[in-house]
Amino acid sequence: MDLAYKALLVLHFIGMAGLLGGTLVGVSEKPLRIKVASLHSGLLVLLAGIFLIIVNAMQHARDESVELLDHSKLGVKLLFVVVILVLGFLNVRKTEVKRSTYMTIFGLALANVLIAVFW
Repeated sequence: MDLAYKALLVLHFIGMAGLLGGTLVGVSEKPLRIKVASLHSGLLVLLAGIFLIIVNAMQHARDESVELLDHSKLGVKLLFVVVILVLGFLNVRKTEVKRSTYMTIFGLALANVLIAVFW
């Protein structure tokens, strides 16, 4: 179980790097566009995060010394990822995205990292 958790955590980090990096690279481009790779990274973040929660709960059920994750923190992070994905999928086919929409996606991705580290 510990190996599965660590593998999922690595996938979660890779997805977050792709999401944050993909949006950061696109900030300087004209016109602003949502990259499909960033959305795929966002889906990886979402799925790996959900499976991390499941594996953590399974580990806790087997061994109560394993600390459960903070579900309020996870709820906020989940909300941010869902908003990122909704905004992304609504705007991915547009030839140009409003700067405010693009920066909202970037800001939420960055906030997700900051919440993970500092909460």
